[in-house]
Amino acid sequence: VRLAGVYSSNDGFTDNILLRFGTRFGEFEERQVQFSVSDSLVPDTLGVRLAGVYSSNDGFTDNILLGNNADEQTGFAGRANLVWTPSDAWKVSLTAASSRTRDDASAYVSIDQDDPFEIVRSDNGEFDLDVDIQSLRVGYEENGFRFTSITARSDTDYDYIDFNDDFGTSSISDYAQEIISQEFRLQSPQDADQFQWIVGGFFQNRDFRIGDSFEAPFFGINSSVNLSEYDQTTYAAFAQVDYKPIEPLTLTAGLRYESWQEELNRNAEMLDTNAELFEFFGLPEPPPHRD
Repeated sequence: VRLAGVYSSNDGFTDNILLRFGTRFGEFEERQVQFSVSDSLVPDTLGVRLAGVYSSNDGFTDNILLGNNADEQTGFAGRANLVWTPSDAWKVSLTAASSRTRDDASAYVSIDQDDPFEIVRSDNGEFDLDVDIQSLRVGYEENGFRFTSITARSDTDYDYIDFNDDFGTSSISDYAQEIISQEFRLQSPQDADQFQWIVGGFFQNRDFRIGDSFEAPFFGINSSVNLSEYDQTTYAAFAQVDYKPIEPLTLTAGLRYESWQEELNRNAEMLDTNAELFEFFGLPEPPPHRD
């Protein structure tokens, strides 16, 4: 079942509000709601766009031990965009987006099981994914050239916890990444035809915790912990020239210089007890193993 409503004048920033709304329902308690709205706060100068979506379902597998759904899924995302054009020569765009995923751990059953939609486990685990993105784009165009600056940042955080009652183990994966970049471009105007050119520079810094993972047997066996961190910094400069001596022929010459530095650190430890292991990661202790 899908319900939707649209109220608009036309696309883009106008004097009237542009609004879209939709919702959807389905089997397994599937639910989705989405919307978008845009408006010109200051005619021909300042406009804003907002959009969002929420979705969830109860999954396809029942945990008959806990009496609940074993693989529920929930997620939502949002995006905001602000565009400012103080004059014909300037255009500034600021964008921010964010998404959140909150699911149970994956549910696995034996292929010869009588009911493939039932599982027995003492904890449904979790899968969490958070993504945040921001960008700022500044453009300037004057007679004879265009200038563009693009600043961006993205942050990703991933966590996965899974409990295996058959072997009395717990597995945790966790990584986080942050990327910051800056690019400058100076290039020929949009109406350039026979001769086009571009020069620019680029910087990016990437911090990546590749993955904190361990397996924790609940029978007094030591737990293994592996921690890795990866850092990368990149610098680049580039230039390109396009020349069209005749209509069907374009000659292109380009040059790019790039330099990067990478560093990888890895640490492996053995912890004596489960309590020490979960304390190491700042996590609550899991429930006791059940036969």
